[in-house]
Amino acid sequence: MIPITLRASRAFAAAALAAGLIGGMSFVSSYAAEPTASSESMRDARVQRFNEHLQAHLDKLAARLEIKASQEEAWKAFSAAFRNVMVARVAAPTSMGAPEADAASLARKQAERAAEHAQQLERLADATAKLQQGLSADQRLVFNDVAHDFARARFARFAMGHGRWEHGSRCEGADRGRGHSRWEHRGGDRDGGEHGSGMDGTPGASPSMSGATN
Repeated sequence: MIPITLRASRAFAAAALAAGLIGGMSFVSSYAAEPTASSESMRDARVQRFNEHLQAHLDKLAARLEIKASQEEAWKAFSAAFRNVMVARVAAPTSMGAPEADAASLARKQAERAAEHAQQLERLADATAKLQQGLSADQRLVFNDVAHDFARARFARFAMGHGRWEHGSRCEGADRGRGHSRWEHRGGDRDGGEHGSGMDGTPGASPSMSGATN
C-alpha cells in the first residue's frame, strides 16, 4: 500500500501538472462559476462546451510534443485521466448540500468530494508517469517545462496573495520578465470570458520553450 505522504505528494504533483498543462485555470473557472443549471440539459451543454475547449488544448499539446504512433496508447490514457480531473470540476454542483444541512453533513460531503478528487489525481499521476516514460528526451523537456513553469508561477502568485486577473493585468513578481505563458497571448482573458484572447491554446514564445524545441 502506498504511504499517505507519498500519495499526497503524487496527488499534488498531478494537480500542479493539470493546472500547468491547461495553461491557467481562468477558463476552467469561467465554466465552473456559471450558475447552477436549472435543467440537466443545460448542465450537459455546459460540460459539452468545456469538453470541446479542453480537447483543443490537448490537441495543441499533442502537436507540440509530436506524439508518435508508439506513444499513442499512453497519450490516450493520459488524456482520459486529465479530462476526468478537469471535467469533474466543471460538472460538480455549485452547492455543497441542501440549505437545511448541518455543519457535520457539509463537512462530510466536502470530505467525500476531496477523496474522490484525490483518486482522480492519483490516476492522473499514474498515467502521467507512464506517458513520461515513453517520451524522448526532447519531448520530456517540453512536457516538464510546461508543467514546472505554471507550477512556479502559481505558487508565487498565491504566496503574494494575487490572482492572475485580480487587478486587470498580470501580477508582478514571478511573472515579470517572463514574457507570457505557454498557452496565453499577452494580456490574457481579463474579462473572464470562456474564450478570451489567451485561452485558444496558442503557446506563447519564450526562451525556455524555444530552447526545448529547437
